[in-house]
Amino acid sequence: MSQIPGPEYLAWQANTSSPLEHINTPQGPPQKVIKEIAEACKHYGFFQVKNHGVPKEVIDKMLSISREFFHLPESERMKNYSDDPMKTTRLSTSFNVKTEKVSNWRDYLRLHCFPLEDYIHEWPTNPPSFREDVGKYCKSARELALRLLEAISESLGLERGYINSALGKHAQHLAINFYPPCPQPELTYGLPGHADPNVITILLQDDVPGLQVLKEGKWIAVNPIPHTFIVNLGDQIQNRPPPIGCKSRAGPERGIS
Repeated sequence: MSQIPGPEYLAWQANTSSPLEHINTPQGPPQKVIKEIAEACKHYGFFQVKNHGVPKEVIDKMLSISREFFHLPESERMKNYSDDPMKTTRLSTSFNVKTEKVSNWRDYLRLHCFPLEDYIHEWPTNPPSFREDVGKYCKSARELALRLLEAISESLGLERGYINSALGKHAQHLAINFYPPCPQPELTYGLPGHADPNVITILLQDDVPGLQVLKEGKWIAVNPIPHTFIVNLGDQIQNRPPPIGCKSRAGPERGIS
């Protein structure tokens, strides 16, 4: 089965499973990696990264605290519930409960997280370390996003800081997706096929597969690799209607994005 662009090759090749290397270097990625990023962005819109500078312990705590939150008693979780999409911190379900006719098999906690000091006071206080653990993850993920945007700028032949400068004070959101056990998983999915309307998405998967990406009319499974990220170009950085998208099948657990 074809896989998402991986470690040594940013092309859709069979059995390619290791991720892109050398994102986190003081001088930026080497030119070989810049060229691979250019190829991935031009033809696929997705790639994987490792050696990204986000500490493993930060990733592990993010995954752990997410599980803890969604295994709290329902009465505790529901303190954060809202179906108002304008709320900057909210727990909700499906995709858009106000407009959809068929619901998706997921719950999610969505947080605004930049500037962190403007929003962290709204976040859940249970589990007790939630704000600390998620705050550290958000800071690390933002630093990675900025480095990736620098690399993408270079891949276009632009100055390293061009995209970041053009965006100005861009926002950052975190969505923690939970896919509870489903009695008939073959009949449902966690999210429908979609494209992200933002600039860039950095997706952290747990050890449960389910993510799929669309390439040339075919849905391709993206198997989880520990401590790596899937990078997805959003609509704001695409210069044409992209033949790409992603979706998630409902599994026994959940993923984090």
